[in-house]
Amino acid sequence: MPEARSAPSLAKLHAFDRALLRLAGKMGLCVEADDEAVARRKLSSIVDHLNHKAEWVAVVHADGNGMGKVFERFPSLMAAQGVRLAADYVRRYRALSEGVDECARDAFRSALEKLRGAGWSAGTDEPPVLPLVLGGDDLTVVCDGELALRFARDYLEGFTRLAGEHDAVGGVLEHVEDLRGLGACAGVAIVKRAYPFHRAVHLAGELTDEAKVVKKKLGQDRSALSFQVLFESAYADLERLREQQTVDGGGTCLTGQPYVVGDGGDAEWARHRHWRDLERQVAALTAREDGGLVISAAQAHELRSALFRGREAAQSRFQVVSTWLGKDAVQGLAHDGSLFWQDGSTHRTGLLDALNAAPFLRSKDAS
Repeated sequence: MPEARSAPSLAKLHAFDRALLRLAGKMGLCVEADDEAVARRKLSSIVDHLNHKAEWVAVVHADGNGMGKVFERFPSLMAAQGVRLAADYVRRYRALSEGVDECARDAFRSALEKLRGAGWSAGTDEPPVLPLVLGGDDLTVVCDGELALRFARDYLEGFTRLAGEHDAVGGVLEHVEDLRGLGACAGVAIVKRAYPFHRAVHLAGELTDEAKVVKKKLGQDRSALSFQVLFESAYADLERLREQQTVDGGGTCLTGQPYVVGDGGDAEWARHRHWRDLERQVAALTAREDGGLVISAAQAHELRSALFRGREAAQSRFQVVSTWLGKDAVQGLAHDGSLFWQDGSTHRTGLLDALNAAPFLRSKDAS
């Protein structure tokens, strides 16, 4: 029976097939013309999974650091290198732009290949990762929530490394004062499948902006990631969410974000804020012994509840768990014996981040 559809809906349906093939090309699935049918089937299975099967869906947004500053300084850089002809200037400008685009594309494909190698397929022919924007230094993908944090970390590491190695990118930026290289920042919003998509995109953008503080603290050649697992269905405003993670009259913050991905150097700000710090705490929360979790779900819930009662309550609960299980069993949760570290006038902890990330960072065999 005929179904009434609006002109915009019909236009979207008409463009859908071509859009899938374009995305397949970006993902490296459709190199030859003969691959089109296979690529279309693979991407259709990903779309179906994200629309109807995934329990958690994530929006990952990543953005290069300070590209505006790079292009702003480009004329003076070319002048300092003796470039006078317009044709040479345009050629180098195009090489830089295309080089950044190439780094982003290759970093995406590398991160996707790592997911393939780890066997993350969720019943689809390919890991359920769907790029929506992949051009220049911008990346926006929708993926299964279980893949999001690993994918984002691998993408940032790959982009930073490739940009540093690329002659037209790193080879140019090493001559620019205060730049040294090109990093990137990412925001990951993990939400339930039915959550409004545009709100998840907005939250991912806010998280990316939060991660951008790494430029001021460590330099724009470093990379960082912020994430949020949204358990509620209300409108997600990052400022409100971070306020909810602040206790003790503002003296204690229950998040360590953003987390530095890749080399963080020896700066004090990066201490306890490296991605490996988060992974260490997740490893402690998900460690198993004799077929069961070392830190039980009930104990993890008690630690989470204590965090929102303040620093003293959380530290007391941690001491109880430490005494019950033994210090060796829970040492991965602590920083020098404490759940908290001093950040200026504020105490911080990454435990809440780890509790939220644990279901999405646990090993495939443990899931």
